[in-house]
Amino acid sequence: MPGINGVDAARGVRLARPGIPVLVMSAVAPEDVIVQALIEGAFTAIRKPFDFTILVEILESALQHKQVLILQSAAARSPIAGPLEAAGVRVISTADEEEALRIVARSSVDVCVVDVDTVSGRALEIFERIRAASPTASLLATGSVGSEILGKLARIPRTAILRGPTKVPDVIRS
Repeated sequence: MPGINGVDAARGVRLARPGIPVLVMSAVAPEDVIVQALIEGAFTAIRKPFDFTILVEILESALQHKQVLILQSAAARSPIAGPLEAAGVRVISTADEEEALRIVARSSVDVCVVDVDTVSGRALEIFERIRAASPTASLLATGSVGSEILGKLARIPRTAILRGPTKVPDVIRS
């Protein structure tokens, strides 16, 4: 695309057709450009070359209009919900573990962000229950992830861990 990069193209598409999922593909874009596209609302980004089956999965996911679920206490109010919503991502926030599990079981949740501090000593159990309810959802543990459960969480498929304060670019990368 002479004279324009993927971020500019994604921005233009989102301005012309708000709500349409935008997939950014690149063989050469630096990570900061990819992250910027995601922050500005691209549905996802993949690097070329890629496995065609992965592309099909991504497109199916985009067409299903999935969403991000944030399980976090009301007092902790996620700093990532607002920027994700501004980027066009559907975000559901709850402080109730059982409600989060009901949401995962009945809706198209693509990513579950769980503040480990909110679920205290039950983090591993909650992650396992979410995984059972939605085998394809990506899980992201945030907050004070202690060393006693770090390894166990890391063994749950499609799980990423962000220890410490949560920042939007870190969540998007994960």
